[in-house]
Amino acid sequence: MKVYLDNNILISIEDGQIDINDLRSFLGGDVQFVYSYCHLLELLASNDRFESLHKKRMETIRFVTEIRHISPDIDNDGQFIFERKDPEFLLNIILANSIVFEQMKVNARMIEFDRERIIKELSIDKKRLNNYSEDEVISRLDESLSNRIGLGFVPLVDLTGQRLHEQICTIFNFLDHVGFWADVYTKKSSIARVYDSSHAYFASGCDYFISNDRKARMKSKVAYKFKNLHSTIVCGWDVKQKKPVC
Repeated sequence: MKVYLDNNILISIEDGQIDINDLRSFLGGDVQFVYSYCHLLELLASNDRFESLHKKRMETIRFVTEIRHISPDIDNDGQFIFERKDPEFLLNIILANSIVFEQMKVNARMIEFDRERIIKELSIDKKRLNNYSEDEVISRLDESLSNRIGLGFVPLVDLTGQRLHEQICTIFNFLDHVGFWADVYTKKSSIARVYDSSHAYFASGCDYFISNDRKARMKSKVAYKFKNLHSTIVCGWDVKQKKPVC
């Protein structure tokens, strides 16, 4: 059983708030925790705190995942490769190509929309939207888009890119822009959403995605339903009660 932990869960383990053995007891069986390059990008995003966090974070990733790494299978979209790679090795590769990742952050900051105007234009009741099931969210948005611009939710997502990673990122952004479990706007909210959607993408190749970011969990559930990725179970972890939150 492969389990993908969001960065917030990894940090909670590092800080001693979550005992990894409690997670293992809940999951049972042969549990294999995995990490992706996105965990390393978030470490780099700590900026001034990077030096103080670096060594400990490498130790945490090694301890939790036993250096099991998940990466995309370039030749088979939606499929993943699992192999053992030390996080320090991958971090050095990222640092050597830092200009690429800096540009990614610049691009993310440029993706900002007038949320309230979009909600008004599409006649969306954002308070009710948050209480719909995943199927209802998709259906309501598809209806609103079709009525307003003559283009449904599915073709709209398809137009933004054919690869699964691109599409999950688009779904996250669109859901946020229409007010579905929307992030509070800050200078870092757009790049944070890129990280959230990337974690959800990698987690789609695993049996579980565990995150204590409820907004990311809710968007992930819609994205998985939208793309018919039914095998990944999305849940959080109650630190005090030591039990899952679904």
